[in-house]
Amino acid sequence: RPRRHHRLSTNIGSQNHSAVREANEPTLGASAGSLGHRSLWWTWTAPSSGIYQLDTIGSETPASEDGPAYPGRTIYGFDTRLAVYTGSALGALTQVAFNDSRTTESYGNSWIDFQRNSRLEFTATAGVTYTFLVNGENIDTFSNPNQTNTGLIRLNFAKLQKPANDDFANATVITGHSHRASTATFGATKESGEPNHGGLTNGRTLWWRWTAPASGAYLVSTAGNLYDDFHARRTGVGIYTGSAVNALTLVAQNQNGAGPNTGDSTWSLAQFTAVEGTTYHFAVDAAFAGNLVFILDRPPANDAFANATVMQGSRWTAQGHNLGATYETNEPKIEAWFTPPPPPPHPPP
Repeated sequence: RPRRHHRLSTNIGSQNHSAVREANEPTLGASAGSLGHRSLWWTWTAPSSGIYQLDTIGSETPASEDGPAYPGRTIYGFDTRLAVYTGSALGALTQVAFNDSRTTESYGNSWIDFQRNSRLEFTATAGVTYTFLVNGENIDTFSNPNQTNTGLIRLNFAKLQKPANDDFANATVITGHSHRASTATFGATKESGEPNHGGLTNGRTLWWRWTAPASGAYLVSTAGNLYDDFHARRTGVGIYTGSAVNALTLVAQNQNGAGPNTGDSTWSLAQFTAVEGTTYHFAVDAAFAGNLVFILDRPPANDAFANATVMQGSRWTAQGHNLGATYETNEPKIEAWFTPPPPPPHPPP
C-alpha cells in the first residue's frame, strides 16, 4: 500500500528492485513498449494550499544496469517517470501533473539525456489527498520491453514560495540603460487577467518595471537562459505600458526568437523604441521550473556597416555583444562590424 506522508517537505528513498506494475496502473505517458514495470507509490494529504515541487533528483541506477542499449549516451541519473493523482481507486485516478525526464534532447539517431530524473510542480488544496507514482523507464524498449531501470528512488518534496516579483504589482524595479538578473521560476504563477506573453501560455511569469532614462532602441532578452545548467528552454517575453495587469498595452513581444532577423533560437528577444520618462513593464513567462536569465540592454551601436566602430593603433582588444544585431542586404554573415586601423607606415629605407 502507498506510504503516507504529512509534512510540507520531505526527502525519502526506496528501492524498486522487487516492485511490480499492477493491472490498470497508469502508463505515465509511455507507449506500450516503454511502460516501465517497477513502480512505487506514496500518498499525502495537503496540510495547506499552495504550490509544491516533487522530484526524483538523486535517484541512482547501478552502473551495470545503466545504458547498455544506447552506447554513447551521456547519462545523468536514474531514468524515472513521475506523476501526481487524486482519487481512491487504481482504475479511476485523475492525473494532476506528470513529468518524464527533466531534459532530454535527440540529435539525429543519438540521444543525450542531460537530466533523466523527473521534476514537477502542482497546486495543492488543503485537505485533499494526493498520490505520487514513480517508476523506472525501460532500459531497452526494443529488444526487451520488460527490462526496467531499478535502483534507489529518491523522492524530494517541498512547498515552494512565490518569487518576490511573481505579481505585476511587485515587479522588480530596475534603472539605467542596461540590467542583467539571474533568477528562478520555481513557484512562479500567472495572475487573473494577465495576458499571454509572446504567445506562451505556461503561466510562470516574472515581472520587472523600468522608466526609460533616454529615448532610443532597447531590447529585452532571456539569452543565456539554461534549464538545470544543461539546455535552454522555451520562454516568452512581453513589453507593456499601463498600470494594471488586466489593462496593459502591448509594446513588443517574442517567443524563442521567432520573427525577422532573430532566427530559430531557444531564448527570447524583443526589441522596442523607448520614450524617455515612460514606464515600461517587462514580463517573462517560462515553460519550465528552473533558473532564468533576464537582460535589458541596447542593441549594438555597430550593427550596421556604416556605423562600424573605428579602432586605432596596431594592437587592441574589442568587446561587445550581438544581441539584437541584424543582417544587412549583401552583408557577409558577420554579426557586428569593426574597422581595423590603417597599417603602420613603412620605415624609411
